[in-house]
Amino acid sequence: MKLHVGVLHLPKAGSTDAEYEDSFDYSVGSGIAAVSDGASNNFESRRWARLLTRAFVHRPPKELTPPQVLDWVDSVAAEWSESIPWRDLTVFEEAKAALGSAATLVGLQLESSPLRKAEGSWQCLALGDSCLFQITRGQLVNRLPLSKSADFDIHPPLLSTRPENSKLITDQLIIARGGWRAGDTFYLLTDAIAAWFLLEFEQGRSPWETLSSLDEQSFASFVNDRRARNLMRNDDVTVVALSVQPRSGARRRPSSYRAPLAPPLGIGGTAAEGSRCL
Repeated sequence: MKLHVGVLHLPKAGSTDAEYEDSFDYSVGSGIAAVSDGASNNFESRRWARLLTRAFVHRPPKELTPPQVLDWVDSVAAEWSESIPWRDLTVFEEAKAALGSAATLVGLQLESSPLRKAEGSWQCLALGDSCLFQITRGQLVNRLPLSKSADFDIHPPLLSTRPENSKLITDQLIIARGGWRAGDTFYLLTDAIAAWFLLEFEQGRSPWETLSSLDEQSFASFVNDRRARNLMRNDDVTVVALSVQPRSGARRRPSSYRAPLAPPLGIGGTAAEGSRCL
């Protein structure tokens, strides 16, 4: 299997790159990617989102089961707590930090089939309203954890740095598995652009074709236009696109996918690795 990854992201209108609170990470060598959206009203949510995506990609849960996932979240939460300069906080900051932080997460793991070069399996962990979409032969075949644009809510379930809070949402963890074929594309999107994606699909259009045509510059124009026309909520937006194909078809890229440019990362992500064989 050969994996191609493209990343596009933009802070909310009126905000700087330093205020971007989404996070993403990926490894083409491991076939893993993750996207997270930090809750803006929480303390150091950008830091929490970054730690979640980094941990999912580089030291994921041993198994995607609720108990293993909760143990994994607790270990990442300990890392978050250790990274906070508690002695330097003001009284107000310390009180807010004591309440913890929260973020959504959608993480994808791809594996090649040992028997068939053109097929493989995937598994996904999701909580909240950051979404995964799978495109097979030009059709949307999987959408999770939300399946309709009307499902988006201003209070989605979140992974918390406080263990007692995370335990409350155990039954809302989405753990899904499936298969991929050569030419499939997976999109990991944060909520504002995921809601746009589903609404476009519900209206009979193919939003994945729109996304696949964008590069860094045109993406900014595209998002700003949709925001101005109230077709996309003004929030940070992140797109991570992964296209898979077998080694034997390395020269043939699926016609429905043109990898977006991966901008210089450094805002909630890691250095781009480009494309390589798994």
